[in-house]
Amino acid sequence: MSGGFAAILSEETQRTSRICWCGRRLFGGFLGRRFDMMCYKEYLGSVHYSDDDHIFYGKLEYIKSLINYEGTDVAGLRQAFHEAVDDYLALCAEEELEPERPFKGSFNVRTGCDLHRRAAMYALECGSNLNKVVTEALEQYLLAHSPCSGSD
Repeated sequence: MSGGFAAILSEETQRTSRICWCGRRLFGGFLGRRFDMMCYKEYLGSVHYSDDDHIFYGKLEYIKSLINYEGTDVAGLRQAFHEAVDDYLALCAEEELEPERPFKGSFNVRTGCDLHRRAAMYALECGSNLNKVVTEALEQYLLAHSPCSGSD
């Protein structure tokens, strides 16, 4: 990645990569990793650059459908991202399909047998359930380890 690419994106990513849907912050450098993302109508889109093709490109993230977009500059990429989301939502409406939404609130966790058993026994002993135990554990972990400590 050239310095020019970083300079081109730096101002734009200040506005887009750290702002997540629902007004929450996306960790722009969580555990030393950088996330270059844009957000529009609760959809997150990746930001990449192809030096060979001299284009910016991306795709909608965290949904199963493959929806790509590209632009020759940051403004063009942002416009193409917005158009891709709008076109996807219009197509779903036209076809009378429910659009996929990122982060629907459930996911599978593969813990291994021992941790699964211990968590289930803990939930039983506390008069709770496994979903509540896992949710509380994730909330506590993210509060302790997130750079913005859960505050905006």
